[in-house]
Amino acid sequence: MASLDTTISGSNPLGPMTLPRLVIAGTASGVGKTLVSIGLERAYARMGLKIQPYKVGPDYIDPGYHQLACGQRARNLDSWLLSPEAVQELFSHSGSGADLAIIEGVMGLYDGKIRDVSGEGDGASQYELSPPGSAAHVAKLLSCPVILLIDARRLSASAGAYALGFREYDREVNLVGTIITQVGSSRHYQEIKRAVEQGAGLPVLGCIPRDAALHIPERYLGLVPAEEQWQGVAADSGTVTAKSGVVDVFWNRLDEAIETGLELKRILELAKTAPALSAYKPRLFNSNIKPHKVRLGVAKDAAFNFYYEDNLELLAHLGAELVCFSPLQDQALPPGIHGLYLGGGFPEIFIKELSRKQCLHEDIREAARQGMPIYAECGGLIYLSQGLEAADGSFYPLAGIVPGKARLQKKRQALGYVQARAVRDNILASAGEQLTGHRFHWSTLTEFPADTPRAYEVSAHNQEAPRLEGYAKDNVLASYIHLHFGANIKWAERYMDFCAGYERSIFCGRK
Repeated sequence: MASLDTTISGSNPLGPMTLPRLVIAGTASGVGKTLVSIGLERAYARMGLKIQPYKVGPDYIDPGYHQLACGQRARNLDSWLLSPEAVQELFSHSGSGADLAIIEGVMGLYDGKIRDVSGEGDGASQYELSPPGSAAHVAKLLSCPVILLIDARRLSASAGAYALGFREYDREVNLVGTIITQVGSSRHYQEIKRAVEQGAGLPVLGCIPRDAALHIPERYLGLVPAEEQWQGVAADSGTVTAKSGVVDVFWNRLDEAIETGLELKRILELAKTAPALSAYKPRLFNSNIKPHKVRLGVAKDAAFNFYYEDNLELLAHLGAELVCFSPLQDQALPPGIHGLYLGGGFPEIFIKELSRKQCLHEDIREAARQGMPIYAECGGLIYLSQGLEAADGSFYPLAGIVPGKARLQKKRQALGYVQARAVRDNILASAGEQLTGHRFHWSTLTEFPADTPRAYEVSAHNQEAPRLEGYAKDNVLASYIHLHFGANIKWAERYMDFCAGYERSIFCGRK
């Protein structure tokens, strides 16, 4: 590989921040955003740059591939769940000390949470070109140059019209170039390159060939998690071990495609054109916070790996010592913990193994009886239920804390952002408090007794009326909703208060 000028300016997390950065966006889903993003991260990491990867939106799977590519934990940037100030703080905090930030977009460049905003004067509504939650909105918030991926399948000169439309749609988006994916031949690429550069006035920065080896396996929630493709994705390190030679072929082929097909020097120079970000006042990582000292058990393995990395870091900032354990492998909870965090994932894929851990289930039930704060999201909710009914009708018992049984359905049951109102006091929020979150699941929880204490009243754009959801009793809170603590740090603070209260009760001998 030719050597590049990799001189990078420094950064100050509390002052103006100069960090070269790019958004890798697409015309739609499935055009190769993850592939190109992780390929660039690997290429620049091998040059000696420290890469900080990001993913726009509420995605828990793609970040695992980013970590594999460059050894750094990826962060989510969601401008619907988070305020503009929170997006900037989380980006600047995690990007401090990095040489280059690569932000993978979500869906198409302008796809986000569509809404109408009030116009001026006559009160008429005004359509948002780059709505919250979109890659374009995040790019504008963080003043990022954007590279647009165009899928070449079934296209030639019409790619110029695609590029021109995306460039003109919102001129406040700094679209600096394009990359062509799924190219069939050199001639095919040259036809598209000419159309995009002459018709849209955008530079083409290279191409990725059509290659079956450059395929990441998919499942009903998106890509198959990296934790299932590679062994040893440790909770506390970036070390990984390939399961087979197949993944080595993938990475080798991707490296070759990136190094031979893309103009890496030119792309890096475009990243360096990003202006300095303004100084900010820390609201989430506030140094004035007096942290608790508690040990928090976090389920982390191939079955449970859907976590916002910033959630874990915010909990640690508030004083939690994160103690990771594996519901797939461990027979008991970690000793001396004062709270339990069960994230999302694919428990249904590993249901036989999970169901056999009856000693661990009893440990969790006893912890709940003792009043340990237990917070569960989506897959964690399934795990705390009475059990899961498989497609063949087989039933697999689980922790048995939440009334009701889980059943995997043949079609998606929920997808999208939601607003929720706490029905009763719980370990994150007081009764009546409003929360914002995201749901994406194919299972349902059924056979709830009529007197089950539900957690939230949930409103979603495709519902005619709010519906009750989740479970909240004593110090247990379980729901299909994924929350980002950056949306309201008080949720995490309240959780830590409950964990600290439990720790004090143990110390005083009441448990």
